[in-house]
Amino acid sequence: MKNASSELPILGHWKIVHYQIVGYTEMSETHAKNWVDKRIELTPQTVTLHDGAGSSTCSNFNYQVSTENTESYFLIGYHIKPDSIGITENEIQRVTLESQTDSWLGKHREFIKVSDEAMIANFDGVFLFLDKTT
Repeated sequence: MKNASSELPILGHWKIVHYQIVGYTEMSETHAKNWVDKRIELTPQTVTLHDGAGSSTCSNFNYQVSTENTESYFLIGYHIKPDSIGITENEIQRVTLESQTDSWLGKHREFIKVSDEAMIANFDGVFLFLDKTT
């Protein structure tokens, strides 16, 4: 695990544009829908959720980055073909964030960098699709 630094490949401002439930989840459809339009800001020091009513920040986290074969990652991990969720790239970057505090981020979250402009966050069996914003 690395400490947060400028090496984090998903830095920037991101907007959740839609979601897809994959496999078993305890998250309700209503809760999943409530994530849409929320924004996540990732800096070398913080991960902030902006939900329209305010913001919540995690400033104590570690991360790990790995490059994965896209088809293997989704078939083995989620039993889905990546093209069924619009992913055609051969490789993805998997970024695991581990919060060291009790925050909105939870203890362990996985972000999948599909491209410089798109990523997926796995929140309890729900894929949240994010687009980079300015």
